[in-house]
Amino acid sequence: MFDQPYYYNYDLTYRLLKKNAEEIVPSFSLIDFYNKELRSRIKEIFPQRLSVLELGSGQGSLFNALPEENAEVLGVDVSSTAIAEAQKSQGSLGTNSISYLCADACELKLGKKFQFVFDAHTLHCLCYPEERTKYLKSAFEHTADSGFFALETMVAHKRMDFEEGYYFREEEGVLYKEVDDEPFVGLRTFYGRRYMPLRSIRRSHEIEEELFKAGFKIVFFMVLSGYKVIYDEKRVQPL
Repeated sequence: MFDQPYYYNYDLTYRLLKKNAEEIVPSFSLIDFYNKELRSRIKEIFPQRLSVLELGSGQGSLFNALPEENAEVLGVDVSSTAIAEAQKSQGSLGTNSISYLCADACELKLGKKFQFVFDAHTLHCLCYPEERTKYLKSAFEHTADSGFFALETMVAHKRMDFEEGYYFREEEGVLYKEVDDEPFVGLRTFYGRRYMPLRSIRRSHEIEEELFKAGFKIVFFMVLSGYKVIYDEKRVQPL
């Protein structure tokens, strides 16, 4: 593990959650985002069978909670622990067919394209410009010419607040979490304390620029007003 990028720390996180028998619930914000903003657009463009690449599927695809979408889904995650758990329930679910692959989305080369590529909260888990550029380029290369890429991601604003133990480095747009040195990798030291890079929280115009640079044409971009970033690992619903 120690020669791998810092985001492989997520596999350790999944292993710790499994060891402690902690339940990981689906992302309600992603389900809500799909239902409210994506479903009607998808059905209009692709009324028949839908091919989906879900990046950051974790222990189970979002489409487990959306069983009647008539989709053929490939869920990809960097965590072998999460994928092993997800594969226990892979197969047909409702009108969907779901399979999984353990792979680094920044280095993905599947040799095929998908009608719908969905970022399942992966982009804001990539903290530094180089891997974000590689990730978005990969997402673009796996999106069919007539298809589209969708993401819901954290966006910085002036009223952000964080719990004790977190440090937001504004000049980088990166949120760090204080941790013990072991067994995590990719740690950095600030003010005599050790931190793990956790989230990238950038301004909306910076995210737009990243998408354009990757080759995407933006057809729908929304920044929700009134939402607050108050980072809490136990929170599953947006504020």
